[in-house]
Amino acid sequence: MIGVLIAFVVSAIFDYPALQRILGAVCALVAICIAGALILFALDVVQLHGHVKPGAYERAFVIASSTATIKALVAILILIGFTRAGLTRDRRPQKSSPKLSVKNNNMAADARVADGGSVNAEHDRFRS
Repeated sequence: MIGVLIAFVVSAIFDYPALQRILGAVCALVAICIAGALILFALDVVQLHGHVKPGAYERAFVIASSTATIKALVAILILIGFTRAGLTRDRRPQKSSPKLSVKNNNMAADARVADGGSVNAEHDRFRS
């Protein structure tokens, strides 16, 4: 799980949406496989429960099977989260913020001064 998380973080940092979709699809497939294995495991637990001797062994059997079931369910939930993260990426084009260059601003100020205006025309207008 940590490896998949690292792969998602790297693909998000370097902006690889194709890799994120592939990882999302693989996580969905693995989650489905674990869910199927969990169903088979539950059937096996029910079948073997009758063969366990009552007492300490029965308690250990119940604790071990419950722990394995909870771990599988947590893994499925994490993989579903990875699947949603990989497959539901915002595909709208990002608005680029207007980038002002210092050179353009100085040229505009020079043009105003050359026309007889002031660099701080708005400031001068409110001052009078």
